[in-house]
Amino acid sequence: MLATLFWVGVLWWQSSHMTSEDERQHCYEQAKEIGHKTEECMNLWERTTSDPVAFFTFTLTIATLALVAVSLRQFHYLKRSDITARIAAEAARKSANALVSAERAHLFVATNGNTISKIVGTYGRWDKSESMFEDDVESPTVAYSFKNFGKTHATIKELSNQIIAADEFPKLVEYTIREQMPDDLVIAPGGSSAVLTCVMEETFKVGDAVNFQKRKLAVWFYGYVVFDDTFGGEHRFEYRFRYQRGDSDLRLEYYREFTAGREAAF
Repeated sequence: MLATLFWVGVLWWQSSHMTSEDERQHCYEQAKEIGHKTEECMNLWERTTSDPVAFFTFTLTIATLALVAVSLRQFHYLKRSDITARIAAEAARKSANALVSAERAHLFVATNGNTISKIVGTYGRWDKSESMFEDDVESPTVAYSFKNFGKTHATIKELSNQIIAADEFPKLVEYTIREQMPDDLVIAPGGSSAVLTCVMEETFKVGDAVNFQKRKLAVWFYGYVVFDDTFGGEHRFEYRFRYQRGDSDLRLEYYREFTAGREAAF
């Protein structure tokens, strides 16, 4: 298309600058009289085609312009091919991620029992005097495990579990890595981990049990598990339970899974 436009322009320029035979003859006569070259009476097209060097230069220019046009066209096609390849690669990546997400391990936490109800029921009765509020009592414990709802196995890498007593859950909390790990770190599809026990580190007092019964205090059990799936992905599952008067058992308040620096969909 560019070549066609170029030649149309050349022909138009040639036709608009052609001189008549009389004008040319008159120019020749004047050139001879004043001693100028008769080539000056030729138009640009005639001088280009009559001079071998000029004609070669003109041909080379045409070829160069043609190569530029072809290169621009190829660049356009290459750019489109690159965009198409990127779209195809992104679609393949999303498809692979979807397959991995459907087939990989998914862990969830379950509580298997606790001593909270027994402790607050025993030491939080109304007959306790304030002089007894600072007396230490048993430390609350929670038994829990993880179940694999995925289609492939999970391997536990790190655990953290804590029990605290507070009226509200703190906005900033500390996670302590659990030193004792289960003997079997692999959880099969549809299987569960060994039952683990978390003991409250801070001292639980009679006053805490009384405040629990008065709804001024709740017991919180929270933590996380870091595990690898069979495809090499690393995941972190966080959870938080609350137990306050009126609850029949520990109530799950929060859970979230994070995968390789991004939040996973649940």
